[in-house]
Amino acid sequence: MSGCFGCDPANTAGLGIAFYRDASGRLAARCRPGRAHRGLGNIVHGGLVALFGEELAALEAGSKGQGGLVVAEMNCKYERAALVENELSAVVAESRHEGKRVYVTVDVASGGERVAVLSSSFVLISAERLRDLSGLTLDQAPACLVGARGELPVAP
Repeated sequence: MSGCFGCDPANTAGLGIAFYRDASGRLAARCRPGRAHRGLGNIVHGGLVALFGEELAALEAGSKGQGGLVVAEMNCKYERAALVENELSAVVAESRHEGKRVYVTVDVASGGERVAVLSSSFVLISAERLRDLSGLTLDQAPACLVGARGELPVAP
């Protein structure tokens, strides 16, 4: 495993994000933030809501290339609070691939209600550049970078 805060289940401090395809075939994700992930009171820290959406967006972007990727820009519009212990879920709402750039929009929900919309862009990079930047080869890369290149479970 990679130790990724977002998607590596072995990282006990992390979110433990699980990726899957929804019934329509879109990339999706879920996790259940705990008390360690809170900001104010019982509200999930807003930065972690953004991280959750960005991990799914990276999964989508990574499916468009053969190497790695880096995030170029990210904007998160919050609509309401996500609560600790409620399942966070997300789905890729839009995706556009233009050359080495991938633009992704993700809808994030908590307890079944949309809480945020994340828009991001990524630059696809070669496997060699990924190794130079991170010290990781593709077979060591976290699921959020390469997981959609293989089979993902399908969930309703």
